[in-house]
Amino acid sequence: MKTIFFLLIFFLIAFPVFAADETVTFDNPVPSLQNKSVTDIVGKVIKTGLGIVGSIALVLFIFAGFVWMTAQGNSGKIQSSLKIMQWTAIGLAIIFFSYAMLKFVFGIIK
Repeated sequence: MKTIFFLLIFFLIAFPVFAADETVTFDNPVPSLQNKSVTDIVGKVIKTGLGIVGSIALVLFIFAGFVWMTAQGNSGKIQSSLKIMQWTAIGLAIIFFSYAMLKFVFGIIK
């Protein structure tokens, strides 16, 4: 019981700690990112990622259309291509929604 009391007293009594008067500065190692904030950099990375995912969705739509056109009446291939198109459309909706959220959030942060 005494050790618990000792530990509580030790952690409850706070001693002030004073920081050094020296300031530390860091130079940006990437010259193209001079004068850019963290939100600008993160926003650009996320927008680039969304652009790549959007391009993949376009390729999937083209692939599904090609499968549908070459199905030659095979209902299994037609259903498969329709399913690819449906999921790609859902993915595009999510991409557009996330882009809108990104614009909204970074608009508030700036």
